[in-house]
Amino acid sequence: MRHQMDDTRRIAVMRLASDLDWELTARKHANIQFYDYTKVWSRCVRVLRGMFPENYQLTYSYSEHAKTRNMRAWLDAGHNVSVVFDTDYFPQSGRIGELPADWRIGKKTYRVIDGDKHDMRLRHIDGSGVIVGLRFKGSRRLLDESVRRGFTVSALMRARRVLA
Repeated sequence: MRHQMDDTRRIAVMRLASDLDWELTARKHANIQFYDYTKVWSRCVRVLRGMFPENYQLTYSYSEHAKTRNMRAWLDAGHNVSVVFDTDYFPQSGRIGELPADWRIGKKTYRVIDGDKHDMRLRHIDGSGVIVGLRFKGSRRLLDESVRRGFTVSALMRARRVLA
């Protein structure tokens, strides 16, 4: 008996190494849905200009180097941005903090979804133009360093809910 896969689509996440360009692989395998995170804005620009294959979705990762105008452009075009918050994440002791419900960038507010519930970053699952909230995983010392560097969003920024 043969198994029919008419309505099933294969999915591949490409985070085998940091920010490698899997675009050519995605073009060669149009029957597979690829997704990935990136901090490289030039990759996002290629998506915005229609130069990326349709079967490859990127989530732009907020970092200390991200420009708010780029994040707004990406979100307003229907793509998603991941942001690491300093929300408690200690599942072994039952402490998993709440992520903010929304986040303001400039004058616009964007919905925050819980990106720790699953790791399938596809817009038909997460929604479009949303912030994928992630909790920092690691020791308190590493968290403090990450907040100091600007990679992780601090409670103070969360309370203001604003990225200028």
